Amino acid sequence: MKLKSLLKFVPAVAMLLAAGLTASAAAPAVGAMSVAPAKILQKSAVRPLDVQDGETIFSYAPGGCYYVFGSQKAGSYDAAIKLDGKAFAGAKVTGVRFQIFDDRYTTNVSGWTSQALTGDPDGEVVAVEDVQAAESADDYTEVRFTTPVEVPADGLYCGYSLTITRVVANIQGTTYPLAAGDDDSVVENGFFLRNADLTDGVWADFSTNPALSMQVILTDLPSGANIALPDYVIAKQGEPSQARLTVYKGASSLEVEYTYEVAGKQGKGTATNDNANEMYGSANDVMIDLPAIDEVGEYELKVKVTKVNGEENTGDNIEATTKFVVTDLDIKHRAVVEEYTGTWCPNCPRGYVAMEYMAEKYPDDFIGLAYHNGDPMDGRNVVEPSRCQYNPGAFIDRASGEIDPYFGSGENEMGMEQEWIDRCAVQAPAAIEVEAALSDDLETVAVTSRTAFALSGVEGFKVAYALLADGMTGTGRSWQQANNYRGYSSALDIDAWDQFFNGGSYVTVEFNDVVILAPDSKGVAGSVPADMKVGEWKEHEYTFTLSKATSAYTASTVSLVQKLWKLRVVAMLLNADGEIVNAAKCNVSTPAGVNGVESSMDEPVEVARYSLDGRLLSEPERGVNIVKMSDGTARKVIVK
Repeated sequence: MKLKSLLKFVPAVAMLLAAGLTASAAAPAVGAMSVAPAKILQKSAVRPLDVQDGETIFSYAPGGCYYVFGSQKAGSYDAAIKLDGKAFAGAKVTGVRFQIFDDRYTTNVSGWTSQALTGDPDGEVVAVEDVQAAESADDYTEVRFTTPVEVPADGLYCGYSLTITRVVANIQGTTYPLAAGDDDSVVENGFFLRNADLTDGVWADFSTNPALSMQVILTDLPSGANIALPDYVIAKQGEPSQARLTVYKGASSLEVEYTYEVAGKQGKGTATNDNANEMYGSANDVMIDLPAIDEVGEYELKVKVTKVNGEENTGDNIEATTKFVVTDLDIKHRAVVEEYTGTWCPNCPRGYVAMEYMAEKYPDDFIGLAYHNGDPMDGRNVVEPSRCQYNPGAFIDRASGEIDPYFGSGENEMGMEQEWIDRCAVQAPAAIEVEAALSDDLETVAVTSRTAFALSGVEGFKVAYALLADGMTGTGRSWQQANNYRGYSSALDIDAWDQFFNGGSYVTVEFNDVVILAPDSKGVAGSVPADMKVGEWKEHEYTFTLSKATSAYTASTVSLVQKLWKLRVVAMLLNADGEIVNAAKCNVSTPAGVNGVESSMDEPVEVARYSLDGRLLSEPERGVNIVKMSDGTARKVIVK
């Protein structure tokens, strides 16, 4: 049985969505993707209905309906996608197309456009008088606007609305009213939703789900390619560098000719992307080569794309400028993967396997944090920085939507690896280092982080800390990993899979990367001074108190500290938006004599012994000894 034949997602117990809102703020809403998302319509290529000459159909889900979505309750739905102004500005929207599954209990159907999602649509709303249920993937309800709507520079929302008056199985055998694409259609701007049950009646960004199966009819599309540069480019002093250039052009293979100006130097070059996205409006990246600059400082970089795939570039924005920073700092971006898991979750072995695989393959650079919930490793003093819709779920650097920790945002085994590599390639504005040491009394971990910025104008940055434990074990079913993978196989040779493929419904494993303390996971105020100078290293000190590392799984306070010599600290540099821009990790150094002593939660053992005056003893000494145990407790023992 192949691994990929198993459902990709297992919904979390409450199926909670951390919805990024486009308008007013709201509490995370309860979402309802079908528990086993049904393939209700056979996928097919887009087939135009009455599309006229000069018109083009655009969709974030060109394969049509694959998943269905909804609350399974009567009520109204407003659903939309957004056309990005960088790719679509100047184009005209003449209509929208979407799928309706029920012609009996679906009313108030309309298509519309809106420049903002702050309430009801602010553009033309066209009602559908005769609702026709979709019998196949090619059946769309089409709405034409009286006057074509031009896409402004800041983009345009295109959407549709409907009301379900009674929930019954429709022509496709589902009770979910909205159509979505496949897993490959997950994309920014691909799905916005307003519904009383799912979003508390306000607009919310659901773009971490497959995109809305909706088409937009367009005319007057820009023929050239607009471009954009990142907010800054950082180069090492005296060394050639590269910059990531985004080209808004759909093409299976992309070649651009460009010119540049930086620090008094001019030049030209050619850059290619042989695996580009063909969809119109796609943002495809190419790496452009830039010369070595000998002097540390900040400069302006100007780039102009003159040709795209051999043709003159006629786009509206074919030039871009950004800050070019030359530094003598050695800055390496180590991206962080934060996994959300639990021993009760039968599909979570794939998250476990992915974390083990990455840690083994990239021992110096991979930073993984495992947040357990609903099992004995659920930390009472662990503040989860995000909220996942599914378990296992993950975020990379808290910079994008939720992904699967194994598949990533696609369907390929260990697709997460490439997404992590891509994130590591995003330039970090600062270097960060960390060191940590266990106190002699074994009660605290003292942490020191050091940061240095290549950029000026540092504002809103903070450092967040997490204390991790490896080799965690325990007795009882709650410590065994539920397993859906017995009898499966993988196309990849990953040793960590063997225990699950060959195991039973529950598998005994050692858990690594477990977050046991993270009360300030969203950053410590004042940890990065606002007056930092370029290239200047600043230290920040932080302390973990081990007695606070307790489990929230039971009413009793059970220590999560098992093996003092297997503790690790991660320091994460956050920007003002809460994204991790760089991170560092280190093992916790321990006092002499604290290493390699096995222990468990159930049977704490001695890890260190002291005299009454605080001397570390290598062996029992006559009189009163202070014995520190592996669970963090201390005992007085009289030795005769």
